[in-house]
Amino acid sequence: LGLDPQICGKIIVLVCSLGALYLLYTIGEKIYKHVGIVTATIFSFTPIVFFYTAIPITDIPSMFFSLLGIHYTLNKKYFFAGLSIGIAFALRFPQALFVVPCALFIVILLKKMEDGLLD
Repeated sequence: LGLDPQICGKIIVLVCSLGALYLLYTIGEKIYKHVGIVTATIFSFTPIVFFYTAIPITDIPSMFFSLLGIHYTLNKKYFFAGLSIGIAFALRFPQALFVVPCALFIVILLKKMEDGLLD
């Protein structure tokens, strides 16, 4: 195709960084009103994000897929949550640590539904 891999990598990382910003906003708003805007603002001005966005490495894409997994978990789409966290794990294996909190959330949610505390 004649595309420069360095440029393509930077574009992918930039798109994933913007996606992570959006996901942080939506996750924050789902958890508590106005938390999303604060979270997205803090994320936007963090110097390490600027540093890693300019370098085509797998840190930002793996963070994006981890956040996507959390987003899907909060929206009760567990198959896509597992798929997203699996992709994050494939990109960077320490992202597998997100499996434990997501699994605990699902177990607690199911237990509350079983006890009739949630609809």
